[in-house]
Amino acid sequence: MIASHKMKNYILIIAVLVAFPMLNCSYAQNRHTISLDTLTVEKYGQTFKNGAVVDFVYQFVYPTNDTPAIRRIREQMIQSFFNVESSMPLEQAQRHFEKKEMSENTYMGDSPCWNTTYSGVRISNNKVLSFFIQEYYYGGGPHSYESSQCQCYDLQTGNRITLQDLFYVIQTDVPDDNELLDLINVQLYSRYNLRAHFIPQNFVLLPQGILFIYDLYDIGSYADGIQRVTLPLSKIRHLLKPIALTYFEQNQ
Repeated sequence: MIASHKMKNYILIIAVLVAFPMLNCSYAQNRHTISLDTLTVEKYGQTFKNGAVVDFVYQFVYPTNDTPAIRRIREQMIQSFFNVESSMPLEQAQRHFEKKEMSENTYMGDSPCWNTTYSGVRISNNKVLSFFIQEYYYGGGPHSYESSQCQCYDLQTGNRITLQDLFYVIQTDVPDDNELLDLINVQLYSRYNLRAHFIPQNFVLLPQGILFIYDLYDIGSYADGIQRVTLPLSKIRHLLKPIALTYFEQNQ
């Protein structure tokens, strides 16, 4: 039984790596190096009073440099991944996360349950760190649940990059009058036969474009899954603020 659950989690690891091309290695940043480390925890066969047996696995990839900007980014990554409301050391956030996720109230009935959460990073043009979180969860019921998150950070300042930082116009009184949303919907309809009424906060800054992520149930049913749309820089350049354009320029 434990072996089969381990094999299931290995398959999920492969699925995450296919969905997001993230590697745990070092990246150059303005003649310096951004070093990454990985925290992996695997707990199998946790049994609660209500009879539920849970496999609990998580893997957290994070930068280890001690510069002010990287420290700030790491603190925000810890808050997001471990779902804590305030900044705290990694070990403390880890204890909080495990205590909450492994509580017997998280799971229903006496069926086998599991929670698998992985993260990864991608650095573009030595200017932006994109942080991915992928969770696979089953706590009872007809099917499992999958969620996908992404946040982008400015490597110079350590600040999180928002849609408002990137684009001149994000929301309008009339959603159909939003050019960025129109561009997203063209791709959504051609790929998934779906349309959205909002621009997602989940996005990835690529070297020459932006990947937008609609999480499960954002614009479709469970069967529709997670939708990902990539807009090349050539189609959105005129919508971007000057500071946003610098993120797509390679450091010399």
